[in-house]
Amino acid sequence: MELVKDTESKIEIKDAEIISESQPEAEQPQAEPQPFTMTIVMQPNGSVNLTAPFQNKILCYGLLEIARDIVRDYQVPAVSESEKTQ
Repeated sequence: MELVKDTESKIEIKDAEIISESQPEAEQPQAEPQPFTMTIVMQPNGSVNLTAPFQNKILCYGLLEIARDIVRDYQVPAVSESEKTQ
């Protein structure tokens, strides 16, 4: 007997008989994807705290690369002469 996975519904098969059939996946509520966050905090004493999804190192390195690019590409707004004297 060959079992072909049906992506539209989940079917439990035992001895080639359908025992139960669940709702199609399209009808089941999908969980809202959660954002990934990485927080780097430098304390006044110089220590650094890092909060990140450490269980996924590839994601962590990717977030660091994106943050590095954002910092590198950031353009500091020009300060007018009148703002400099204040």
